[in-house]
Amino acid sequence: MLIAGILLVLVLVGAGLIWKRDSAVEVAPPEKAAAAEETASGSIGSTDAARPSAARGAQRWQFPVRSEAATKALQARAEAGDAAAQRELALAYDRCLMVSLDPADYPRQIHAFASTRGSAEEAAIAEQAGQALMEECAGLDDGQRIPLDAITMWMQQAAQGGDLEAIATTWRPANTHALEQAALWDRVIAEHHAEALYALSNLYQADERDRRFGDVLAGDHASTALELAACRLGKECGPGSVFMRTMCTAAGACADASYEELLLRALPAAERKVLQMQVEAVLQKLQRQGWASAEPGHR
Repeated sequence: MLIAGILLVLVLVGAGLIWKRDSAVEVAPPEKAAAAEETASGSIGSTDAARPSAARGAQRWQFPVRSEAATKALQARAEAGDAAAQRELALAYDRCLMVSLDPADYPRQIHAFASTRGSAEEAAIAEQAGQALMEECAGLDDGQRIPLDAITMWMQQAAQGGDLEAIATTWRPANTHALEQAALWDRVIAEHHAEALYALSNLYQADERDRRFGDVLAGDHASTALELAACRLGKECGPGSVFMRTMCTAAGACADASYEELLLRALPAAERKVLQMQVEAVLQKLQRQGWASAEPGHR
């Protein structure tokens, strides 16, 4: 079932930065190291490089790519102690980990992967996503192999530097008091931080999540409802985003669609309705708990 694979997609592999999901991935795309989407910081933008268009010709976006110059600037900011840059660098390393193992062979892997997609449009999107990823990764450490511990190191440094998304990503409630768990949720809500909310949506945070949302979240899609709420509140999950680029290269879900649209397509009508109702209920509760607006663009 497609949704089972989608729910596992954003996992920082190796090095202990793992966001657990409910079940195993059922597809085998070339980028087995899944990633998290970039924040909307402007450091990743579209590229002028030619890429194949989606088959139906209606696609108006290109997958974003960070240029080599922007990548070097990002690394310089991270090395200078910028916590947000350290988090972005950790995510870039995670996305590029598998590409760096054999960059010369990655184009063949992408082409083979694209040839297994279910339609010409999906195949074109897969080719686009793989090309965009290769362009980004070529500028990271000059294309050298990425050490596993670099992902952990930069994300932990970002958390130590106070970056809220990094704190939420690396946080382990088993090692903290319940009051600290509640305080982290309170901070995420007070700061309207959609990316950190997404990071808190997984099963490790189930106790505090259930305390806050247990009256409106139930069943297999409780975490998914929080994820979609985060997308509606500002996390970049739309068509052509880095998030959806990774959905394609890491989970095989190559579509000219948002994360929510992709998930809803994979569900039977009855489950779709339940999930949509849960997302709306979560948004209402978040507003009552202090999230001032359910509009995107929290920063």
